[in-house]
Amino acid sequence: MTGKNFATKSDIKRLEKAIMANREAIEGNREAIVGNSQEIKSLRQEFSAFKWEVDKKFQDIKEELGAMITKFKDEILSHIDPVMKELAAAREERAILGHQVDDHEKRISHLETVV
Repeated sequence: MTGKNFATKSDIKRLEKAIMANREAIEGNREAIVGNSQEIKSLRQEFSAFKWEVDKKFQDIKEELGAMITKFKDEILSHIDPVMKELAAAREERAILGHQVDDHEKRISHLETVV
């Protein structure tokens, strides 16, 4: 630049207005940020409460499911118990009858050799 340009009063007034407008915008943004910060804090509290409720419900469901499984298992075992007793009795009877059959076979064989 060859010539020197100096700011005029109107240039300075225009810059002052622009600076003031920027300050007002910055202050508005600051208030919005503070408002958003409060909203974020409120949302965090709501989320924390919601998370606690969900955790509690899952714990309740887990306990209820555990109780149902225990009850179901007990019912199955109580119904199987008589069947197992019958099975054990049948095995004992089969063992006794097997021993008696062996004894009868020996006696018959002995009688056949004698006769």
